[in-house]
Amino acid sequence: MRIGIIVEGHGEVEAFPILIRRLLARQGIVDVEIPRPFRLPKGKMLKQDELARAVEMMARKTAPGGALLILLDADDDCPAQLGPRIFEGAEEARCDRPLSVVVAKREFEAWFLGAAESLRGQRGLPSDLAPPESPETVRDAKGWLDSRMPRGYSETLDQPALASIFEGRTLHRPLHPPLLPATTYSSSAIFCQPFMPKRRSRSTKDQMTMRLPRRRSRLRASSWRTSVEAPPSFTMDVSGVCSS
Repeated sequence: MRIGIIVEGHGEVEAFPILIRRLLARQGIVDVEIPRPFRLPKGKMLKQDELARAVEMMARKTAPGGALLILLDADDDCPAQLGPRIFEGAEEARCDRPLSVVVAKREFEAWFLGAAESLRGQRGLPSDLAPPESPETVRDAKGWLDSRMPRGYSETLDQPALASIFEGRTLHRPLHPPLLPATTYSSSAIFCQPFMPKRRSRSTKDQMTMRLPRRRSRLRASSWRTSVEAPPSFTMDVSGVCSS
């Protein structure tokens, strides 16, 4: 399996592949090739020509038959609106590749906040570390971690280290199917588009709703309690995720 990854931040270049490998390993998948991710700042990711260039580069690095995975932070944007925008832009560039887009509500580090108890005593964090009441409403998750670490939080050093050890409920869920780490690994406001074959004859809207099962998976509006029990092909219901 080959997965080409595009990320927004410096820390995710190392951290996100670690997380993807952990998720796949828990499904018994260890034969996975992940080239060094392409870092594309969010401002450039929102520009079609810049996004297309990154997608094309990673598609070439994972050819033949590789999948593409894009990760970015929502910050103050609505994940359910930002996700489809990035997905459509990436698909326009390479509609022949399986593609998934993950938008973390606020930022990647919000996942660490939701799993704070599993990080007690790690990287200088307090032994009694407790998560904030609503991790995804914390605007500066990096700052939250920084204020609790004696030497401060380093995105390039601490993010990969924490990504290799944190434990959230979602990490223990089976992947449906094993090729879909982005589908299963999700906090309460992540837009997820599963890896699925693209058909040039269908519009993007049709592709995002095709083969929808009778019973839809719903996204619960609280961190680390996402219910993902869907079969391989589905569209995640993101209605209401931007209301909080």
